[in-house]
Amino acid sequence: MTGFPFDNTARAVVAEYALDGPVSWTTLGNAGGFSGARLWRGQRHDGTRLCLREWPNQRTTEDRLMTIHRAMRVLARLPFVPKLCETRDGSTWVDVAGESLWEMTTWMPGVADFNDNPNDARLFAAMRALAQMHERMRAAKPVTGPCPAVKRILRAMRGWRDLLQSGWKPDFRFPRPEPIPALARRAWQAISAGTYSIEFTLVNWEDRQMPLQMCLCDIWHDHILYEKDQLTGVIDYGAVKPDCVAIDLARLLGSMIPEQRERMRQAFAVYSAIHPTPEVVFELAAILDQAGAIVGLTNWLRWLYHEQRSHLEGAAVGRRLEALTKRVETATPTPLGAWA
Repeated sequence: MTGFPFDNTARAVVAEYALDGPVSWTTLGNAGGFSGARLWRGQRHDGTRLCLREWPNQRTTEDRLMTIHRAMRVLARLPFVPKLCETRDGSTWVDVAGESLWEMTTWMPGVADFNDNPNDARLFAAMRALAQMHERMRAAKPVTGPCPAVKRILRAMRGWRDLLQSGWKPDFRFPRPEPIPALARRAWQAISAGTYSIEFTLVNWEDRQMPLQMCLCDIWHDHILYEKDQLTGVIDYGAVKPDCVAIDLARLLGSMIPEQRERMRQAFAVYSAIHPTPEVVFELAAILDQAGAIVGLTNWLRWLYHEQRSHLEGAAVGRRLEALTKRVETATPTPLGAWA
């Protein structure tokens, strides 16, 4: 193998796969992501590309990876979904001495650049892709129950409140590269007013029965790839789990067309034509969109200044902080209002 910027562990992992011919590898670090995963892009002699991932070993178990890969296999026939590569013994991952888990998939072409050209063709392509994935992942028999995303967000909000009541607040003197400190201070100011009102709204949904199925739970702007107006990839399935599709609608539309309610309504129509969904799900999605932006900021402040995670540095962190802060600062002050 040529161009192999690996340590001995990565070399051993790649050797577990029956690759046809030499592969040239390029290290991508975390590729601008925030999970702590390490990524490499491989170029085969025939021009096809591969992606090697080392999952963060503190948060990804074999059971978790089995759930992720089960969902990816269900979605595998969709052309924009990465295909899992099998090892010589037919597995879809490699366990290195119980210390790290690795996978190899096809590399999806394109760039996550919707915000550079946010037209309807691209938006509706994303909605059709999401609807197709939801159609393939829906349960054979209808399942209902309280929305897990609501419970997760409420748990995060209550945990944030408990942290503040303990006397903690961000120490912005902790060394972080610019522009993170200035953006973190702005985020701290933005969330102070909206947290309690959106928490009060969510309580009304905590035990409400909603349709449930497998969802992506982390589908947003940076995970949707395009070549011109053609959607070419939906990447990163690390958060897949049972939930209400409202969380995927909120996450995707909130990151692509925030506060553009008429366009959101049009996008819903495109989505529903493929995956018919009750109107109440759209109503919940509007609330989850607002709540998710607030919780996103509380998470970032906690990760940066309470847990002091060392891998969260660089321009990508600043861009994410700025985008979420703008969302919270400009949010319509009527959290009960749906996207209508």
